[in-house]
Amino acid sequence: MSERQLFDADAIRVIERRTAFIRRADRSTLVLGSAQDAGIVDTAATAHRGVELVRRRSGGGAVLVQPDRAVWVDTWVPRADPLWKDDVAESSAWVGRWWAEALGAADLEVHRGGPIRSRWSDLICFAGVAAG
Repeated sequence: MSERQLFDADAIRVIERRTAFIRRADRSTLVLGSAQDAGIVDTAATAHRGVELVRRRSGGGAVLVQPDRAVWVDTWVPRADPLWKDDVAESSAWVGRWWAEALGAADLEVHRGGPIRSRWSDLICFAGVAAG
C-alpha cells in the first residue's frame, strides 16, 4: 500500500496568493480520508484491479479517482488573503459560489449550513452534503 500524499502541504504554505491546483489521475486511485482505517479496504482486490491506495491529508470518506473520469481540484488561500477564514465551512462557501459561477449556474444553491450526513458519510466522500 502506498501512503504517498496527493500534495506536499508544507511546500504550498509558502505560496502568497490564492491558487487552484488541478490534478488528474494517471491511474485508478482510491483516496482515503486522513482518519479512515485502511483496514476497510480489500487491498488484494484493489491491487488485482490495478487501483492504487493513497491517503489525503484532509478528513472525510473515500473517493475513487479514475483517469479521464474525474478532476481533483485543491484550493489554497494563504492566511493573509481576505478570503481566508478559520472556519472551514465558511471558507468552503466561497469555493462553492466560485464553482457555480464558473459553471454558468450562478443561481445554483450553495449549501452553507452544517453537514447533512447519510449512513454512508463516514465511508464515502460526497455521500452527504457539506458547506460549499
